[in-house]
Amino acid sequence: MKKNKVLSIMLLIGILFSPSQFTNAGAPGFWVFSTENPTISVRVIDAYYADLDNDTYQDDIYALVRFELSGAAWYNFDYYVTLTLPSGYNFSYAFAITATGSFDLNHYFFDHATESGNYTLSVLVILKTGGLSTDSDIYVFDPPGASTGGDPTLVVG
Repeated sequence: MKKNKVLSIMLLIGILFSPSQFTNAGAPGFWVFSTENPTISVRVIDAYYADLDNDTYQDDIYALVRFELSGAAWYNFDYYVTLTLPSGYNFSYAFAITATGSFDLNHYFFDHATESGNYTLSVLVILKTGGLSTDSDIYVFDPPGASTGGDPTLVVG
């Protein structure tokens, strides 16, 4: 009986630490050792104010962010988006994302456009697939109000 228990434990350890778990290239949740050179690019395509929640106030913000991914089958990355109001007050959000290819992400910031002046949308990506690499972008735009300006202006960071 004791030999069977020892054999079962050794078999379990052998399965848990076998090299086969590292050959499942691209499976989410696994550490993958490969010679691939994955890259990620993030860009804010558009950001503007509108009445997105149909409450008759144009105090909502929409942002479209594009992710271009290449060089690997799966991508694991952290994504941070910060909306900075003209007063300097920040709304920050963080996401852990696993993806298989390029995609667009829509953001809806309900009731966030509460001040006049330039708003800044900052995005940061930390790619963890194939080592650590980063990319970021900044988009400045002006919702309606007492400030000058109007159309969004893009500032690439």
